[in-house]
Amino acid sequence: MRINRDFLIKTARDQTARRLRVEKDVLAAYLCGSVLLDEPLLGGTADIDIVLIHAGTPKIVREIVRLNEDIHLDIAHHSESVYQQPRALRVDPWVGTAAQNHPVLLHDVRHWFEFTQASLGSQFYRSDHTAARARVLLNKAREAWAQLSESRAPFIKKYQLFASAVENGANAAACLTGTPLCRRRFLSELPARLENSSAAGLTAGLISLLGFNQLTTESLQAILPDWEQAFNTVSAQPGAPADLQPVRLKYYRSAALEYLERGDVPAAAYPLFTTWCKTAGSMPATSPEYLAWLKAEKEIGLSKETLPEKIAALDAYLDHVEEVVDAWDENAGG
Repeated sequence: MRINRDFLIKTARDQTARRLRVEKDVLAAYLCGSVLLDEPLLGGTADIDIVLIHAGTPKIVREIVRLNEDIHLDIAHHSESVYQQPRALRVDPWVGTAAQNHPVLLHDVRHWFEFTQASLGSQFYRSDHTAARARVLLNKAREAWAQLSESRAPFIKKYQLFASAVENGANAAACLTGTPLCRRRFLSELPARLENSSAAGLTAGLISLLGFNQLTTESLQAILPDWEQAFNTVSAQPGAPADLQPVRLKYYRSAALEYLERGDVPAAAYPLFTTWCKTAGSMPATSPEYLAWLKAEKEIGLSKETLPEKIAALDAYLDHVEEVVDAWDENAGG
């Protein structure tokens, strides 16, 4: 079977049509995410991001639906109320951007979504709104940093806050020139997004903060089995998070292997370590999976002992991001 962009879009249309026969309260549906790219496949796999907008409150927020081992649906369920305030959506880096960034419309009752999109898009790319979207993410990063500085939580919880702050900080800068970046393509696309700007050094800063500059192709390949074991353990549990469902293992693993073939170790490490800390966080600190994660973190220079130094470096990193956003806002005339 030949999988390409056209095939994925057709699949999205067919799957949405099936849903609409059952879910009668759906006002609109649209396709967003990597399927909109010229090359939606990564490592031979892809997810199909669909947003269903319900007239009332949806029963679930997100679900993963396996189609085959290489393709799955990632369906977000939104309430109509989310789209009733265009001003708020203009400064929403995730929902607002997805709705405005040329999504493929799959369903629209009485042109409801087209009207909403027109209201949203009239001022979406105004410089002050762009800067505001960046600051939403920067503020989240700062909130995580503040919790890190004051918290006495276990190391795994602190690491999760740390990784979240680093990602949101980098995404704040990325939002100035496009959409926020998602996990699988984060470090492969970030350098180009920040190229030729005062934010160019943020990529190297992120890689250093996360310790990925200490990894080699061989060392990353060596820890893949431990990552996979932890992922399998958590994904098999009832109520596993949507992004840790069984079909997502190959989705992340195949991407990492393709990056390694390209010689891009940090890009390969990013989806592995960001999912690994989530799986490890749901396990006892004495479990083999947790201990394997802890060992891998020490290999990249992250431990209870080094975390205070990393938190200080994160503070400086977020200061740099704030300077980038402020400078962009001033120069853009926002």
